[in-house]
Amino acid sequence: MENKLGRGESEVILLAIDKSADALMDDKRARRVARNEKIEVYGTLTLLKLAYEEGVISDREELKNILNNVIEKGKLYVSKKLYNWVLGN
Repeated sequence: MENKLGRGESEVILLAIDKSADALMDDKRARRVARNEKIEVYGTLTLLKLAYEEGVISDREELKNILNNVIEKGKLYVSKKLYNWVLGN
């Protein structure tokens, strides 16, 4: 299986290696490549959940609105189970 990644995903991985940093990406193939490089990888949903838990996103309704917007505009598929996980259901 070919591991050809887009330029953006490749740059994120190279930057994470160079800076010994974590990476934020949702692409399944890119996440696998990053993990193979021992990079800690987080997705958009985890970032939203953490932002809510840390008070960066102030209330649950705001979190829900942001989540719905990310799904709609980002064309991100989110299962009901993951959706509820982000919202803390």
